[in-house]
Amino acid sequence: MREVLALLVRGRLFGMGCSLVDVTLLASALITPGVELCALDMCLGDLAERFGLRHRPALH
Repeated sequence: MREVLALLVRGRLFGMGCSLVDVTLLASALITPGVELCALDMCLGDLAERFGLRHRPALH
């Protein structure tokens, strides 16, 4: 939980409309090498983009 609170403060994520679950998923992804987030949730998707973790599927 400390990592999540630290991310909220350092990332200035207060008041963005994201849930604690969203921020927890983001924090977990940030400390896990090679992880990308694929999210239908707009707030989580925007956070993933901001931190360079948004999954971009390959186009055929």
